[in-house]
Amino acid sequence: MKISYISHIFPKFKKALLVARYIDSGSKVDRYVRNYSLQGKTLSLLFFHGNCHKVADPAGRCSLFLEDQGDLSNHREYEKANPKHCPYIHFLMQNESDRMFPPYNATGRYPIYLCRNSCGHYSTGQGQHRLCISGTLGIPLPRVRLSSSENVCGSCENPHTAMSLYSF
Repeated sequence: MKISYISHIFPKFKKALLVARYIDSGSKVDRYVRNYSLQGKTLSLLFFHGNCHKVADPAGRCSLFLEDQGDLSNHREYEKANPKHCPYIHFLMQNESDRMFPPYNATGRYPIYLCRNSCGHYSTGQGQHRLCISGTLGIPLPRVRLSSSENVCGSCENPHTAMSLYSF
């Protein structure tokens, strides 16, 4: 099975990091799953100082548990390391479920793709913040596009990247 990588160079790290991996048609058939729980699963995700408050915060505090976040409506979605980002996405997950977990035939939306790798870990090319929020808070995902692969995840394949394993 052929794997293609998309790498970016982050000036802070001064090395190429694996940003996303996409599995071609060699992966097993996708299926859609409703009310999918991440409890007991380990995900390979790419969080770093530019897209995660917990990584950027010297105290390592997850923004989902910070108090006094104030008005979340002014938050810009692309500011992913902002302490308001995950509480804002959690708010959208609760109040705009069709936007955050689009129906299977929706176009122009971003469903969550989750792939179970041969190493037993799960990886994604889309929706890592929603996955982390769901796993951290123990909330099942309303809709997931699930597939499997005979390859290992990015964390196992190249442990020197910024990808890390998160167990829920």
